[in-house]
Amino acid sequence: MNSIVKSKGLLAAGLVAMLLGIPAVTGHADAQTASSAVSSSIKAVQSTSASAQQESSQTKTTSSAESSSVTSQSSSSATTESSSSVQKPATTQSSSAASSIDNSSVKADADKNQQTSGVDKQKDAAKTAADNGFIAEYPVAKAPEKNGWVKNDNNQWTYYQKDSLVNGWFKDNGTWYYTKADGTLANQWFKDNNQYYYMTDWGMVHTGWAKFDNWYYFNWGGDMKTGWLKDNSNWYYLGNWGMYHYGWSKLGNWYYFQNWGGMASGWLHDSGNLYYLGNWGAAENGWAKDNNQWYYFYKGGAMATGWVKDAGSWYWVDYWKGMSNYQWTKINGTYYYFTWGGQMATGWVKDNTGTWYYLSGSGAWATSAYLNAPAISQVGWGAPEGCEAASLLEAFHAKGILTNTNLAQFLKTMPYSTNGDPNTGFEGNPYVYDNYAVDTIYPPAVAKWGSRFANVSDISGSNVQELKEYLKAGQPLVVWVTAKFVQPNWTSYWWGTTPRNLHVVCVDGYSNGSYHIVDPWPWTTGQQYWLSGSTFETTYNYLKRAVAVG
Repeated sequence: MNSIVKSKGLLAAGLVAMLLGIPAVTGHADAQTASSAVSSSIKAVQSTSASAQQESSQTKTTSSAESSSVTSQSSSSATTESSSSVQKPATTQSSSAASSIDNSSVKADADKNQQTSGVDKQKDAAKTAADNGFIAEYPVAKAPEKNGWVKNDNNQWTYYQKDSLVNGWFKDNGTWYYTKADGTLANQWFKDNNQYYYMTDWGMVHTGWAKFDNWYYFNWGGDMKTGWLKDNSNWYYLGNWGMYHYGWSKLGNWYYFQNWGGMASGWLHDSGNLYYLGNWGAAENGWAKDNNQWYYFYKGGAMATGWVKDAGSWYWVDYWKGMSNYQWTKINGTYYYFTWGGQMATGWVKDNTGTWYYLSGSGAWATSAYLNAPAISQVGWGAPEGCEAASLLEAFHAKGILTNTNLAQFLKTMPYSTNGDPNTGFEGNPYVYDNYAVDTIYPPAVAKWGSRFANVSDISGSNVQELKEYLKAGQPLVVWVTAKFVQPNWTSYWWGTTPRNLHVVCVDGYSNGSYHIVDPWPWTTGQQYWLSGSTFETTYNYLKRAVAVG
């Protein structure tokens, strides 16, 4: 307040000073000085009044004494004179002198009384001003009502509403503030209703992002945010103490937050590993698809590369291309085939071109892949016409059947035809080479014979695709063809026609369009060889006779 009189006493002192002729004051210090001056003046007046009263008393005493002396002298003189003679002039002079003395004393008394009356008036004026505090010529205004910001005696800001000191939350010019119980502004951290707030040095509540020792976020009401937060299309996670997370955080799933707090998504390289963070930011585990490619991730979220075993099957995952699926893949110089769904294939498999291949138990494809039927030389065992028995025993050995039985022993179990029909048993002599007749046994009789030892089926009439299916299922075949797979030299018998150059072989594999032949005749080229699909299938289709083992 610029010109507010803070003390009635000071105003009274000022008014007295005016009455006493003390110069006017303009400041608080001058007012105190003036007050002291007024007090001194009043004390001086009181002292002057006391002195005047004392002098007046002395004057009256002196005047009385003088009057008594004059009267005594006059009386004495008159007595003396009277005794001698009475003189009028002398009496007149004495009276005049007494009268003169009396008048002088009265005049002095009047002057002193008038002086005392002036001092009393001044004292009365000072007393009146001091008692009343205000006079009509100088009215004092009433102190205004306190509203808004006011500094207390400790130079701290407080806030008033209609003379009442505000405690707690209040809003001023659109900004929220909080004052403590003593009315002073809260600043920095404080807790209210289990919520944390942070106030600036000016007492204003923080909203939005703020950085202190770390980054924090405050809601529009000022309360500190915890948990998940979406701000400007970015996701953040604020812990129980409000600080945003960065780096890896386990929140049920693994999440990664960048240095500025934003949640990462998509592909992430970290510490030499590759991770995939889905649309919701969680690190993927197991199989995950991105841009139509499948990838595999370990439990910690790191992507697997190379060979991956999952649920008992093997998969191949390339760092850039993802999982091999429904395709051939060359790995370290060896070809592998992966079916629809990505599982590595083993055994017989039809690839995406419809071609059959045989893959080992490790999944590797090689042109030498087959069911590993051992070769048995019909000539070596002295049975130049025993190719049917030798081929069936080769198929048994491939399946682990009769592995301790040789061809000589096995021939002893072979049935013979009683009427020359090879469909009922062997027609001829397997131990003697017959250059003029066809010595053979046909599929119906072989299937019946073989069934004594294993599951043997007559599959005559099957097409080549069906033959591949049997091979794919791990069933070696005994097939009636011609020697060296040339055109047949037909001859007729009462039971039917047959090639004079008839021959029987074991087929135990198919791969890359070729069939693997285990031939019981000891050709100079060997007994085990791969034969082109077209050659074999052409020869097979002349007769379409075969049995399957297993």
